[in-house]
Amino acid sequence: MLITIKDYCNQRGVSSQFVYNYIRKGKFKAIDLPTFVRYEGVEHFVGSQKFIEVSENIENEAYAKAVAKRASSDLEIRKAIFHLMKLDEKEASHYKVQLKEIYNENHPKYSLIQKAFQVLHDILLEEMNDMESLMNDLETA
Repeated sequence: MLITIKDYCNQRGVSSQFVYNYIRKGKFKAIDLPTFVRYEGVEHFVGSQKFIEVSENIENEAYAKAVAKRASSDLEIRKAIFHLMKLDEKEASHYKVQLKEIYNENHPKYSLIQKAFQVLHDILLEEMNDMESLMNDLETA
């Protein structure tokens, strides 16, 4: 996938520092591409812009990390949510049951995991609504 750094940061809720760290680590490939505008049928060069090329595995990992960070400030809970987000639907369902058993009502972090699950639910619901809105816009265009 090819995307501007700014768009990637906005879509994934990560900082540009996060992106540049991934570039330094070799997980993202940075590419400077020329940008043009078309005015009255004529293309005009307006400069260049930094894009990154992101593999699907890295994309999924970065997404899981961003969601986990939004879901909880507790590092232990964040790690559990990160792992949950990287699983397929069937595995995630089983893992969530395990987490509920571990962080039961007697566990000191019970309220934190419950809040993280609610935030996760809200994030996914918001993204689903955004996709539905985009699909509606495409259908009416």
